[in-house]
Amino acid sequence: MQRLAKGPPRVNSVIEFSKGYLALGWSADYLHTSAVWVSGDGRNWVSSTVLSGAPRRVRAARCGHGVLIASETSQGTITGNFSEDGFAWRPVAVPDVNLDPDSSIVGNDQGTVALLKGSPAQIAFSSDCESWRTALISTDALDSVAALSASDGRFVAVGGASPSTPVAWWSADGVTWSPAAVQARVGEAFVRVHRGSGRFVSISESHADGLGSPAVSFWTSTDGRSWALGLNPLTRPWGFFLGDGVRLVAYGWLIGDGDLEEWLSSIDGEHWHKLRLQGDVDAVLSGQARPFLLRDGVLFSDYQGGWIGVPRA
Repeated sequence: MQRLAKGPPRVNSVIEFSKGYLALGWSADYLHTSAVWVSGDGRNWVSSTVLSGAPRRVRAARCGHGVLIASETSQGTITGNFSEDGFAWRPVAVPDVNLDPDSSIVGNDQGTVALLKGSPAQIAFSSDCESWRTALISTDALDSVAALSASDGRFVAVGGASPSTPVAWWSADGVTWSPAAVQARVGEAFVRVHRGSGRFVSISESHADGLGSPAVSFWTSTDGRSWALGLNPLTRPWGFFLGDGVRLVAYGWLIGDGDLEEWLSSIDGEHWHKLRLQGDVDAVLSGQARPFLLRDGVLFSDYQGGWIGVPRA
């Protein structure tokens, strides 16, 4: 791991698009002013001006060959901006997107899907980031969507139903959605979904006992149409998962301890390999830096700046 000379600090998300990467975070004034950085290689980052004021929530997603940013004001107004290079931005109309979940808006070469506010659960799709089509993902008002994911040619939504059990949907075009086959697990609901090159990975949680950390179940799917229970690759019950459409990374901490317990990588969600962090790892091992997947490594970012970790041959 190596510290970047001008690494982006305080990053919340990193989106890959045709020109490289776009990172969203907070500015240095600590006043919750959103900041945007752009990089062609994940190592050299330049600040980009697009957002004004102090949005309450900001999310970004790939949209075709460009990138879309959706932001919400403290009054609840949703605005959108689109760019093909991350620097020249133009305002675009976006629907009333629910920006609460981290993955409430995702995209691929076909366009972007976004989770809308309200019930029953609805999804909006745009192929050009200008016009949007709305689809009712479920007619049951008790069904909820917690996260979205996209691969080439496929969109996936996961969440929970009543009585509480994991549910999922899939779509080939972002407009027509079908329910996926998921084994009933009373008391659980999907909370996250990621994509590797081999399959989707989703996590369900249960707070049935109402105590401590939730019980976690690990699920995989090759196409988003059917889901099977798998084994959590982490030896500790509490952890995090990342996916960028090619690789998956799992990492976790010891309960009640700030030290990182383990790092694992995979492409298919079934076969995992242990990773060793070397170099300038103090910030990472303290749990202060957040990791984000790049095509050739991992970007770490905290309040002090950024680091890059690349696999050794």
